[in-house]
Amino acid sequence: MEKYNLTEISLLQLIQNNPQITIDEMCIQMYLARSAVTKYLKKFNAEGLIYSNGEKKSKYARLLTIKARLLLTKK
Repeated sequence: MEKYNLTEISLLQLIQNNPQITIDEMCIQMYLARSAVTKYLKKFNAEGLIYSNGEKKSKYARLLTIKARLLLTKK
């Protein structure tokens, strides 16, 4: 399994705790630029750690896959 840094683990935990968290809220809580958060989200999606449900932004949520949940339980 790939190694993930503390920032990546923290972002996954934010998503786990609040699937409807916005990118702007992640930026504020993590003290990261929007471009950095977007990069991490794209990476998580490509690696099968998150997926999205809903098409409308008002009902949009990012959900953790089983792979991500297992990763977080090992920490």
